[in-house]
Amino acid sequence: MNRENKSIVLQCAKSIFCSVSVIVLLLTFVFRLAVVDGPSMNNTLKNGDTVVITNYQSFFKYIPSLELKQGDVVAAAPDAFSENEYKIDNAFIKRVIAIEGQTVGIDADKGQVYVDGKIINEPYISSKTLNGIEWDIPDVIPKGKVFVMGDNRAVSVDSRSVRIQLVDKSNIIGKVQCAVLPFERFSYLY
Repeated sequence: MNRENKSIVLQCAKSIFCSVSVIVLLLTFVFRLAVVDGPSMNNTLKNGDTVVITNYQSFFKYIPSLELKQGDVVAAAPDAFSENEYKIDNAFIKRVIAIEGQTVGIDADKGQVYVDGKIINEPYISSKTLNGIEWDIPDVIPKGKVFVMGDNRAVSVDSRSVRIQLVDKSNIIGKVQCAVLPFERFSYLY
């Protein structure tokens, strides 16, 4: 192999190494991929969809414009896993309904959710909210907590359940940005 060919091969190897390094860094510190497990987010996300999640714990929580807000779809680690490294396989994906300082209420007879005393517009839900809250929720969502629900209210286990309750913001892995697979379901959530 002559000197010119060696230079081309070396240049290609450097380019591949740099590209792989950037991808690894992005997938470690900025984004994660996860597969939706179960029907609790139908019709927004379906069982088996692969989603891109921004890595909230890395640095997004320090950027005010990216702070969690009502309507965000998030991946969160259950409390049982909060002491360990976040395991994306054990995460659940839900929609933020109320954030710290807000009040939340559910009228199961009418299937309506109230935040700060007002009915929230929920065009994304696939079934009415017919199940109430199973535990004594505080009057106001405490600092550092969020109230989350799945879009498929009939089957979702979420903050209404005594098993999940309020989610600590430190357990939020990140915001779900888009569904990427299968390709026919590709969509941005925001």
